[in-house]
Order: sequence, then C-alpha cells, then structure tokens
Amino acid sequence: MTPRDLTYKLYIGRSGGGDAARARLLALLQARPGFRFLDLSLAPEASAAEVRRRMRAADAVLLLLAKDAGEERELALARALGRPVIGVSPAGERAAPPAVRRLADEVVGMDAELVVDSIRQYALPS
Repeated sequence: MTPRDLTYKLYIGRSGGGDAARARLLALLQARPGFRFLDLSLAPEASAAEVRRRMRAADAVLLLLAKDAGEERELALARALGRPVIGVSPAGERAAPPAVRRLADEVVGMDAELVVDSIRQYALPS
C-alpha cells in the first residue's frame, strides 16, 4: 500500500490560529487530489480525557501555530502519546515559536503540498 492509498487519521489542535485558519487548513487538505483523511479533532470545550483518546488514535497531530497561543500543551501531550507532530504556521514556517520548532517533527507553512508531504513522511501507519 502506498501513501496515496491511505486514509490518514489526523488530530488538528485547537490552540492556535483560530477558526478561520483551521477552516483554511481543512479546505486545503480536502482539495488536495489523492489525499484522504479523517478529522479526529474535537470542539474546544472537549474534556482532557477525550482529547487524549482522540490524539492517541491519530496517525499524526497537526498544530496550527499562532503567537502565544499555547500550542506547547498540545505538543507535550502528543509527544507523551508518541504521536508525530507537524506544526502548520499560517504566517509561514519561520513564524513558529522556538519551543514548537524544537519539539515538532516538522514545521511547515500553510501550503497544501507541504502539509500533505509532511503528513505522508511522519504519520504512523494505521
């Protein structure tokens, strides 16, 4: 089975970027030919236990990055669960906070090709 044949289970963090950035990321992924995914994300008011359960089930965790948005908590949880973490920066990859840049598997800008290539590289096969 090739990466194009897979359906990736993705948890998209809610800490950074806001609803508009999240909607933009989802639209980019949905429009990408040959890429299938299942969004395991939750509403912001979801319990910590439910977030942990969904993150554990994900093939990769995508974190939308924004200045001082608190991504580090979600990053630490994803790392503790052994999930690969891809930081997606709407402002471009250089805008990522240093802690996220150090701990994420990769940080990319808001570009469908870059995000999908990173998912295919780092996602854990289901």
